[in-house]
Amino acid sequence: MKYIILIFLSLFATSLPIISFSQMDYSALPAITQQNLSTIIQQIPSTNTQSQHNYLILTTIIINDSGGTKVASDFTVNIVGNISGKSFILASFQALSSPEVKIVSMQEGNYSISISNAQGYQVSQKNECQGDIKPGEVKTCLITLNDEATATAPFPPQTGGGEQQTPPPPPQCPANQHLDQTTQQCVPNVPPQTDTPFHFTAAGDFRDNTNTDENMAANNPEMVLILGDFSYNGNAELWWSKNMDALNNLNIIGALGNHDEPNDDFLNLWPLNEGKWEFIKKVGNVAFVAFDTENNDPSTIDPLLAQAQADPTVDHIIPFGHKTIFTPTPGNPLKPDADRGYFDVFKKYDKIRMILGGHNHFYARMNAVSGTDFIYVTVGNGGANAHQDSGESGSPPKQYVRSNGALHCDVNNQTIICKMISNEGKVWDEFTITPGNPPASEQDPAQAPGILTQQIPSTIIQQIPSPII
Repeated sequence: MKYIILIFLSLFATSLPIISFSQMDYSALPAITQQNLSTIIQQIPSTNTQSQHNYLILTTIIINDSGGTKVASDFTVNIVGNISGKSFILASFQALSSPEVKIVSMQEGNYSISISNAQGYQVSQKNECQGDIKPGEVKTCLITLNDEATATAPFPPQTGGGEQQTPPPPPQCPANQHLDQTTQQCVPNVPPQTDTPFHFTAAGDFRDNTNTDENMAANNPEMVLILGDFSYNGNAELWWSKNMDALNNLNIIGALGNHDEPNDDFLNLWPLNEGKWEFIKKVGNVAFVAFDTENNDPSTIDPLLAQAQADPTVDHIIPFGHKTIFTPTPGNPLKPDADRGYFDVFKKYDKIRMILGGHNHFYARMNAVSGTDFIYVTVGNGGANAHQDSGESGSPPKQYVRSNGALHCDVNNQTIICKMISNEGKVWDEFTITPGNPPASEQDPAQAPGILTQQIPSTIIQQIPSPII
């Protein structure tokens, strides 16, 4: 059996702590059991002289006695905080092998622990794995991962005698969900948190197109991003089952568009959204951060980006929403619709690689604004009527086209390679992103100085065409 003791140091001045930790070898500690845990805690030297500091002692035991082969590094420990009724993943760490120990102190407040990549293992939590921690308190959490689905935890609760009761059978979960062993509730499947290569695809503004879904599903993506304006007819279930059936069994996350009413019906299509239009979803070393341009309040995305930026397992941040902040020049002079304050938020975070949006019915990749390293990519060519003319001629392909299609990207550690592929299989655009090295384009972001520094004069706004989108 392998043991892990994690103690987390919360550093945020706000309610969301940044977690940091140090690693130590406590091989001299005896085997941990529920009975001697308090004694072991006393043997761990204090890292803080303040008597009112709080500690969480977390131990993970992995049992492979029924053919399982996973080791500690195959699992991810998630630290979850509850702030103002909302849950936030404060940090994610790979589990460690015994006798490695992490000593951590926690800020007071509500917390819980979850384990990712536990499929095939029964997860049992004992003692104080969730709740409130107050100044001066020491909490303990024992987590067991057993490779036998019917196995019991190695530290069974003390029942005080009497007959054992047979637990009820676990509930059957719908497609794309699994049973959380801690809460005994069905929750959305979460893609594995690893640094292995993976593929994702993105498109928006589909209307009644029945080919883009097959385009997006062609490369077996680990994640599909839907960039708003889904069907235009308000029947979410019909659109999803008829027009987008090739995607029905894949991992989907979506951003809300201005045509998506009633939006709750569309939200219910994608369990990975977890009932929200603004959230973080991690795949490997990438954090996809959804923002809601119908809410149009840049301040609501700032805490999510700060959380992703602080996560040591995240190398790349890709925000995605619906309405545009920039439009291409030369190209379509459509008016940007999202609040200009979004850009001021985005430029604070150097892990952002590109911003994905839709709304304008074309594909366009624009250069990074001076002083930033991220590009803005509009992928609104999922199927709706194309907006005006575009550069669909010449060689090499332009970065501004109106052919229906989708963006396909492969993430391999520090490299993101993307292609815009039409539904007919033509590669119109191809680019590579690495940290600090945004790709060059023939398209510049329109009205960037005004978006960065000041309000656009009303006389200019009156001259910009405003087609129905």
